[in-house]
Amino acid sequence: MATTANTDTYLIRTILARSLPILRETCIMPRLVKTDFGPQASAKGDTINIPVAPTRTAAEVTPAETPLAPSTTAFTRKQIKLDKWWSTNFHLSDQDRDQFDVSEHFIPDMAKQAVRALANKVNETILDSYEGAVWNWVGTAATTPFGTPGVGDAIDVARLLNENNAPKEERYAALNWDAWSAAMKLDEFHQAHIRGSDATITNGDVGRAFGIEWYGENDIQTHTKGTLVDAAGDMKACINDAAVAVGDTSVAMDEGTLTTIDGTVTAGDIFTVAGDTQTYTVTALATVDASDDITVSFSPPAKVAWTNNAVVTFKGSYDANLVWNRSAFGLASRPLDSDNPLSEFIMDPVTGLVLRLTKDYQFMQTAWYFDILWGVSCIQPEAAVILAG
Repeated sequence: MATTANTDTYLIRTILARSLPILRETCIMPRLVKTDFGPQASAKGDTINIPVAPTRTAAEVTPAETPLAPSTTAFTRKQIKLDKWWSTNFHLSDQDRDQFDVSEHFIPDMAKQAVRALANKVNETILDSYEGAVWNWVGTAATTPFGTPGVGDAIDVARLLNENNAPKEERYAALNWDAWSAAMKLDEFHQAHIRGSDATITNGDVGRAFGIEWYGENDIQTHTKGTLVDAAGDMKACINDAAVAVGDTSVAMDEGTLTTIDGTVTAGDIFTVAGDTQTYTVTALATVDASDDITVSFSPPAKVAWTNNAVVTFKGSYDANLVWNRSAFGLASRPLDSDNPLSEFIMDPVTGLVLRLTKDYQFMQTAWYFDILWGVSCIQPEAAVILAG
């Protein structure tokens, strides 16, 4: 089909090309995670395998006649399900069509807003993928980070990433605007003679500090804790198992020494167990039964053996500011199957997203649709930290 000015094919390709800068401007999160996209057409519900390199250990060399067997070269495969398929639409007037010939950068405002809406949805799903997966925790629930001592929060998240062997390059943070504002006010972030850079003052953003690139984000998720409550009104329970072993990923809890318990725990609730300094995340909804018993699934696997009646203390509701290495989260996007001649897509190597535009002739009207098919997963949760707010 010819692509002369104002033909449908010309307009579709032109709008797609001019939409990429808007997609990139708004879609910050895909640039900061592991992305995978390919040319093969897919459908909602398909699964993509993301390779994760195995860990390596060094071995002392002992000369011998027989060489050592090499370490495994097999990659771990983490799956991402393409379960997000969202669209937006816009109207294109005759005046808009004419403008494409007048200005090489023109794109209608309604089309810009349509792209931004999709980009915001992608950002939101990436930031939401921590829930029930990330267990590392710094801060206090419902308390804006970077208080007193403010810089301690930045140091503590860096420490946790270091302890979990997260690579030191490509570390990022996404903060809600309360946390972003608090960080901007810290001398360690904005005073050039302390930080060694005037980037915060010059650029109006936190920028890179303590080995982390700090970003403000509109789509930071708020986790609402479950309804579990003991007789004193606290979100506590007790271990109801004298044989909890290192490596277990579920545990029975009851009222123990707390008189009664009632309610639910939900994926994303964070808890600690008396005698264990590790924080854990609940991975699935669970409800206390009529006998005051509840079985809770959690991650990571238990680091120590918990004793019967050890008190379990849950964190409150929190804003899930995140700090992570790129390897923590994975994003996959694919083009969709289509036999519509007025539908084309563009693969963006910057965001890893595949943006499709379709013109749809309806009864006495025409509609234009953008859509994206993608999936997100937390593939290496040990390389991420919740900086609670």
